[in-house]
Amino acid sequence: EEGPRGEAAVGGAADGGAAEGGSAPWDAAIRLLDEMELRGLPASVRAHNAAIELRAAACDAAGARWLLERMERRGLQPDGYSYTSAMKACGRAADAAAAAELLERAEAIPRRRGGQRQWLPPPPSA
Repeated sequence: EEGPRGEAAVGGAADGGAAEGGSAPWDAAIRLLDEMELRGLPASVRAHNAAIELRAAACDAAGARWLLERMERRGLQPDGYSYTSAMKACGRAADAAAAAELLERAEAIPRRRGGQRQWLPPPPSA
């Protein structure tokens, strides 16, 4: 599966990844997600969120957005943390248009009773 720039996995030396022979953390995260699937273990929303957060730390908006799309292709619903981390990547990459688009997508998440987004924790009980 191709990443946002056509490489086999998101990241790598060409976009600021590890030096020759090394591995950037985001590369390892993608390999781990792939390995989980190869072994029949579903890669969870939480596992994808960790990879998105690594893309945000690398200021890689395209990589973070690609991971959101990967989640959706696999039938996973990105949550608030997914969108927040991807928006952080967009902010760090100075891509305000992409951040606004992600915010719009996050706002479209259905609401629970009481008006909260499904991805927000329930209010504390009285």
